[in-house]
Amino acid sequence: GAGRRGRRAHAVSRTGRFIAAGLALVALMWALGIGGWWRVMRPAAPEAPQSATPRSVPAQVPRGPELPLRGRVEAGDGGPAAEVAVEVRPAPDAEPELIFTNAEGGFQWVGPGPVWVGVPGAIPPALRVDAPRDDLLFRLPPACGLDVVVVSEGEAVPGARVELRVRLAAGDPWSHTGRTGDDGVLAVPQAPCGVGRIDARAQGSAEVRVEPVDLVVERRVRVDLVRGVGISGLVLDPEGAPVAGARVRAPGASDHSDADGAYALRVDPRRLSAVEAQADGYLPASERLRVGADATAVELDLVLEPARTVVACCLGLPGDSCAGVEPLVCTHPLWPLGAPCATRPAGEPGEVTCACPDGDAALRGAGQAVAVAPGAQEACLDLRGGGAMRGRVLRGGRPVACVAQLARVPVALEDVPGGMAAGARARCDDEGRFSASGLKPGSWAPVLLVDGETRVIEAREVRAGVEVDLGDIELGDGGTLTGVVVDGRTGEGRPGVAVVAVDESRVPPWAGTGTSGPEGRFALRGVPDGELEVFLVTRPFNTVKVRVDGGEGPDDLELRTGEAPLLEANGVGLETDSAGELVVSTVDPDGAAARAGLEPGDRVIGVVIGGVKLREVAPGWSDAALDQVLNHWDGPGLALEVDRGGEVWELELE
Repeated sequence: GAGRRGRRAHAVSRTGRFIAAGLALVALMWALGIGGWWRVMRPAAPEAPQSATPRSVPAQVPRGPELPLRGRVEAGDGGPAAEVAVEVRPAPDAEPELIFTNAEGGFQWVGPGPVWVGVPGAIPPALRVDAPRDDLLFRLPPACGLDVVVVSEGEAVPGARVELRVRLAAGDPWSHTGRTGDDGVLAVPQAPCGVGRIDARAQGSAEVRVEPVDLVVERRVRVDLVRGVGISGLVLDPEGAPVAGARVRAPGASDHSDADGAYALRVDPRRLSAVEAQADGYLPASERLRVGADATAVELDLVLEPARTVVACCLGLPGDSCAGVEPLVCTHPLWPLGAPCATRPAGEPGEVTCACPDGDAALRGAGQAVAVAPGAQEACLDLRGGGAMRGRVLRGGRPVACVAQLARVPVALEDVPGGMAAGARARCDDEGRFSASGLKPGSWAPVLLVDGETRVIEAREVRAGVEVDLGDIELGDGGTLTGVVVDGRTGEGRPGVAVVAVDESRVPPWAGTGTSGPEGRFALRGVPDGELEVFLVTRPFNTVKVRVDGGEGPDDLELRTGEAPLLEANGVGLETDSAGELVVSTVDPDGAAARAGLEPGDRVIGVVIGGVKLREVAPGWSDAALDQVLNHWDGPGLALEVDRGGEVWELELE
């Protein structure tokens, strides 16, 4: 509600086992009650200074003799890449000197070494060079052309602003921004092949995001703009003073507050559930907001509480840096969820900073927690003695650029103080190798992200002080499993739904994930031959068995969502009232909710999952959890907590 300041928590479902483990953990937390919660959530005392490993301080890189360097940049088709910027840096975080390739794709440079040489988005993205070289080679990903068609109510929209961003396995995402022509089309002929997203907006319409867009299979993508509801207001501090430069976001829209703290958004009302704001020096804030389909304008002020910036360090990791620890949060001492710190993949330079509450706080990450005293500007997690995991990722015997995400499977209440999740993120080097250390003992599941493909590796047990070597992980060319996700209500393709394929007959079991793109189409790559179970993350108990032979699956694979979203299936309409509370706006007299006695004006105060009331277990998170469930879940086992004049009862959703 308007009087509550919430921070959205982001959770990623891996498989049904992860979901079940999470629900069991929440149930156990509730069973212990308030007294047990206080004991569980108390963070450890900070490590004594005399026993802490000194923080590493980046030293000045000594400059040696001049290095003559020569190299070549290849395009995706193997030909020369002309007029491509090559970056030369004296240190990884230094400003680059730019040199450009000639018509044959060649480049040369002479200067003092050592240096880091790289091409954004290429494979490899950068190399450290400390001796003369004349054989440097960088390969750009293949190019895929794409036409973006923007329409509104069936008519072409000229002058619409379109941004295309493509995720690359190596380096930062590639992006291109332009405007549609008179025919409503923006042509992007040289976009790199990969998986990306499209953001489009025009005057009077809400910004629309289409993702994922697989440029390998998509050649023309249509974006339908809709009339949006205008949301405007002020971003203020607790004293009522304006907060300038705050980023305000709602689904598909964002803005920055001006000198007076004012902001303005235009949002698709069908996607609206909350508005969030964040600014340097403040804790992020979130306010729930749902409106009717006919709403045109809403005023909403957001209040940001002051925060302090704390530099996080992780004793026992390279350079004592927390880079690669995800999620890493700084919270109230008795609360496990908070705003994510500014983390980055392991090996990337720069400090990791956190926005911590004033007074006592707790830094939580990697399955550990440590107290942050009032006024402290640094906090260190002690990960010394933890386990480690490493591996080498290959395709066809050759190393590939990738990112490895490691997630620890939660097993008991002991995991809660560390933030209810422990994870690490590492980027593969030029040889396809990745490594993560400081891992809390337990079962860890590696997930590999390679060129838009997600590969889940069998979980392995990690012990203290022991490194688990996964060896060479050969992805293989594999096959491609294609299909479409269909909205069970309309029969039309539904984008943005996570798809999972599992083959448990293999040792180790194989699992891959993807997300439906425009018109609901999806493509899972690297799929092995055999029988697989395919399902939607939002409907884990509705599986389809398919067989892949010779690298090809069925031509007509179709996965359906529920016949209606949960609220619609039960005949319920919700809106946010003037006090910011979620109330029942409409009840279908022939629906299940009406038969259960729900009436317009009833307040929805929480969600019950598997008999666990999140409102009582996690009061600061229940609003965000409720919105996430109502927006995405098609499965069973849910109920709404309803308040009518002080009498609270549960409405089971069919």
